[in-house]
Parts: sequence; structure tokens; C-alpha cells
Amino acid sequence: MALRAIRHNLGWLVVVLLLTANFVVGARLYQQDGVVRAKEEAYDKIALFTKVVHQIQQNYVDQENTSYEDLIYGALKGMLQSLDAHSQFLDPEMYSDMKEDTSGQFGGLGIVISLKDGVLTIVAPMEDTPGFRAGLLAGDKIIEIDGESTEGMSLPEAVKLLRGAPDTTVTVKVLRPEIQEIKAISVVRAEIKVPSVKGT
Repeated sequence: MALRAIRHNLGWLVVVLLLTANFVVGARLYQQDGVVRAKEEAYDKIALFTKVVHQIQQNYVDQENTSYEDLIYGALKGMLQSLDAHSQFLDPEMYSDMKEDTSGQFGGLGIVISLKDGVLTIVAPMEDTPGFRAGLLAGDKIIEIDGESTEGMSLPEAVKLLRGAPDTTVTVKVLRPEIQEIKAISVVRAEIKVPSVKGT
């Protein structure tokens, strides 16, 4: 009788072990299948992206702005901007500018700028810099840089235009909101040294 009970319990134990093993194997297979499906979906989307980029490059009217590099960099910028306000794709030139920022010196005007309501605006001129001496003021709206309108211009693009080799000249046209006056001011760039503030 005791032997029969032991055999009965062993039988149930074997069944439980088999079910457990089956569950574990099934879970692993399901997990692997999910990974495979995710990879396949990624490949499908990448193939779609490649196809669209190729079609634009081949057929878009304005061929000057449709190199593969331009299209892919543009897509990467848009992808990262869609994540949050702090994510940004840096192309090699922008990355080089960022390294200049962190090195603490660059050729520029000595003004801190930002986009306020979509308009390029001087936050503050740094004391004893070319921009400060030329009379640029906090609140000035920069509407042109060397004859190029800043409407729709991004902050990195503006920084790129404002910076340059020391002893070169840049002309900025500003709107001074307090008196509603537009002024064109030519500034000779100099080496700007700052601790950690982003300026131009």
C-alpha cells in the first residue's frame, strides 16, 4: 500500500516536472519569437525608410538639398527632436562646434542668444566683448546676419553664421523692440573666452 502511494506521488511529481519544463520551454520560445518578430518589424521599417530616401533622392525637384547625407541627417534630426526638447542629433560640423563650446573659447561676438517665440533674440552681451562694445543690447531681435534673414533659422545655424575667425567682420541687423527701431551693426569678431555659458 505504501509502495503504491509512493508510486502515485512520483507519478504526479513527474507530471508536474514535465508541465513545468514545458512551460519554461514554451515561455522561452515565445520570448525568442517576440525578439524575432521585433527584429523583422525593425528591418521592415528600415527597408521602408531606405526606399523613401532613395525615391526622394531620385525624384525630388530640388536636387541640391537631396544628397543621401542631407536626407539622412535631416531624418535623424527630426527623429530625435520628436523624442523630447533635450534630444538633438549633431552632424560632424555641429559636433565640432559643441567641442569648441566646451573648450571655453571660440571666435565670435560675445553675445548669448536664444530663440524666443521663434525669433532669434540676444539674451545678454558679455561684458568687454565685441558685441558689447558695438552696442548690442539684451532683448534685441536679430533679423538678419550678413544679409541673410533669420526667419525660420535654428539656433545652431545662427551660431554658425555669427561665429568665425577673429578679426573678421559680421553685420547683424537687429530690431530694438523698446523703440521699434531697426539697426544694422557691424562687429569685428574676437576670441571669446567663457567658463560654461553658450554664446556666439
